Amino acid sequence: MPTITSLGQYRIEAELGSGRFSKTYRAYDMVRRKPAALKLLHPDLLDSKQSYRDFLSQAGQAAELVHPYIAWVWETGEAEQGFFLVERFVNGPALASRLDQSGPLPWEQALQVVDQIAQALEFAYSKAWVHGRVTPHNILLGPDQSAVLSDYGLQHGLRLSQISTMLQISPYDAQYLPPEVLQGQPANPSADTYALASTLLEMLAGKNPFAAPSLAEIEHKHLTLLSEPLFPPENAPWQISRVLEQALSTELTERFKNAGEFVAALKRATSPGAIDPNELARREAQVETWHLAEQQTRLQAEETARQAALEQARREIQEQARQEVEALELLEAETPANEPSEERPRPAASRRERRRPPRPRSWPVWAVAAIILVVLASYWLDQRLSTGDLAQPTPAATTVLQPVAKGTDPGVATAASAAVSSAPTQTFIPTASIKPSPTPTKKPTLTPTSTPSPTSSYTPSITPTRTKPEKPDQRP
Repeated sequence: MPTITSLGQYRIEAELGSGRFSKTYRAYDMVRRKPAALKLLHPDLLDSKQSYRDFLSQAGQAAELVHPYIAWVWETGEAEQGFFLVERFVNGPALASRLDQSGPLPWEQALQVVDQIAQALEFAYSKAWVHGRVTPHNILLGPDQSAVLSDYGLQHGLRLSQISTMLQISPYDAQYLPPEVLQGQPANPSADTYALASTLLEMLAGKNPFAAPSLAEIEHKHLTLLSEPLFPPENAPWQISRVLEQALSTELTERFKNAGEFVAALKRATSPGAIDPNELARREAQVETWHLAEQQTRLQAEETARQAALEQARREIQEQARQEVEALELLEAETPANEPSEERPRPAASRRERRRPPRPRSWPVWAVAAIILVVLASYWLDQRLSTGDLAQPTPAATTVLQPVAKGTDPGVATAASAAVSSAPTQTFIPTASIKPSPTPTKKPTLTPTSTPSPTSSYTPSITPTRTKPEKPDQRP
């Protein structure tokens, strides 16, 4: 669509926003010499020009709603660019933009906005007008901190035109509508009060409690929100919880009849000295019950998450085992039948198997062989001992020297010496050479007249050769 610079007597200055049904511009009325809010209807909204004319006729009736907190309709018309309607201009942002930029409002400011919008709704009720779409997008904040409700003419024309009710409801609008309106029933003052209470919660918390992706989920939240105690945000008095529960009830008979009663109940609940002891006790019991339910819900959620994690682990293990089996079957299928399959590598030996080598299986044979060798060695040794080869040798020459007593006859001593020397002797062959003593010993001279010293010794010489034993002397 080309850029619009003027529309009839209105000069277009800026585009303010676009919705489902129209595009809003800030314009200047060159006749009245005042700024205005011009809403140009989308060309595909209705199917004929007559439908547009009927729509604008119904919307133009809102020109009678002249109130400080209402953006009333100035006029409706048709131009070359399309069909349009003009409202009172409010030089300020929409409440939705204010919440997106700055977050929740303080309790005093939120109560002031609700009070001013309730006054606008009460004035419209006196003229038999119902808004039907009280949302933060339709509430404008003026520079003097006043709240102004817009779109009275647009909503009235939509309800009485050929557009079906279900096409009018968007997920955004459904966050503020009561369950009966979502189910197709017409809006009434109680429905506007419900929407105002939902807007109050959003102003205090910064988000709408009924927000959800789809219409079905939004309707479910509307029906189940008050199944638990309603806790207002921390920046609001706890006393308003009972008032909000009544305003957001799913039963029409339990709600406030209009927005004026709703605001009056809010002011009474938060007035100084208005705390009822019974209400305080009831609230404390609700808080305790809610905390227990929240703890139980948290434990159930943790148990559910743990079970889900175990189930996921089990599935992963099964999937891994299945993949290994499929890989093995594929490998066996790819191996030719006549080709011997390669021997699978043996698993690595454990630490105990590496430390202790396997015992040989032939140890009984070696034990029998050892016994036989011992028996043969014993038999051979016995034979050697019996033949005398290993008899104990004696020195080849052994001379026994007897001391000669004083006064003994030398002849007798000589004869005794000869008899000893003529005794038979045995010699042995040493297996190793014997080194002579490093200290030389002096051999005594054996003469008949000499007397050997008691300390002298005679070391016989050991011959390395084997000698035959001499025959004993047979002489007398």
